[in-house]
Amino acid sequence: MSWRCWKLSEICKSGHCGTTGIVQWLFLLFIIAGCTGHNLEVRKSFPLSGEWKFRIDSLDQGIRENWCDSSFTETVRLPGSMAENGKGDDVSLNTNWTGDIVDSSYFTDARYEKYRQPGNIKIPFWLKPVKYYKGAAWYQKEFDLPLNWNDKRIILYLERPHWETTLYVNGRKAGSQNSLAVPHQYDITKLLFKGKNRISIRVDNRMVVPIGVNSHSVSDHTQTNWNGIVGDISLKATPRLYIAKADIHPLISQKKARVFILVKNRTGRPFKGKIILEAESLNAGISQKIKSRVKDVSITSGEMRLIMDYPIGEKEKLWSEFTPALYRLKISLKGNGGNLADQYIQNFGMR
Repeated sequence: MSWRCWKLSEICKSGHCGTTGIVQWLFLLFIIAGCTGHNLEVRKSFPLSGEWKFRIDSLDQGIRENWCDSSFTETVRLPGSMAENGKGDDVSLNTNWTGDIVDSSYFTDARYEKYRQPGNIKIPFWLKPVKYYKGAAWYQKEFDLPLNWNDKRIILYLERPHWETTLYVNGRKAGSQNSLAVPHQYDITKLLFKGKNRISIRVDNRMVVPIGVNSHSVSDHTQTNWNGIVGDISLKATPRLYIAKADIHPLISQKKARVFILVKNRTGRPFKGKIILEAESLNAGISQKIKSRVKDVSITSGEMRLIMDYPIGEKEKLWSEFTPALYRLKISLKGNGGNLADQYIQNFGMR
């Protein structure tokens, strides 16, 4: 309990609270409600945006020379790309682009000669970045782990990196990911220290998967092949007993959604409690709070999978590109005493 909550409760015990009228009673109840509300915040987020140390690895020496154990001297701002931070090489006639140049007249035609001169390079094939780089680059950050996170499961969340990331935490390799479709997420719980920590991320924007030099997801034709991380960069903490995943499958004809839930228990202790589903409409001109559904659960250790049907009701609103009606599903995991163990929120549409 915070100092504010404790102080008010002590005042009431002394008898002074009841002598000042109903207005102060209502004020007290409002404050107490605000105090207890903090207990519901079971998932935490710690932003890592801002200044990062930086080093270009054009010769691919970083892994072999253990750059994760050294400190870098250059800095960049993340979220961001190397080009945004003015890092990389000047564009020239010899720039090794990602994508084929079919029309070579730019390199020979006299009409373009003034645009081929150093300091006045103009590229007609795609958007010309201020700087260009294709290869490996390292990003490094030191931070102090929040004091109340020692008993948490901690994920490093990297949104929109381009393209392959390899992560080192306190000098130890945590893994590598190369998805272009979803955030890169690393469970780094066992690699963190109490207090100060260092993470080093190697980002490689070469053709790490041979999907084709002219593939629009990576080529310069459509977006420039940048190196960096341009979305949310943060640490996310969950309880060690947590809802790992929820897949929501609409069953339109039955006016319900079928929810596939994965719960993981890393506490080392058995758990008995309840899973509670609560949904409400978000948009499309409807206001609908759907009756909750409750299911008893018991999990000793490891993981548990369960399926729950959640009726939407006769007011079911279908999603389409013209009326994109959405619902927000809140999945709560509570102990038998009513304490909130974890909470997972996901939007979905009936389609």
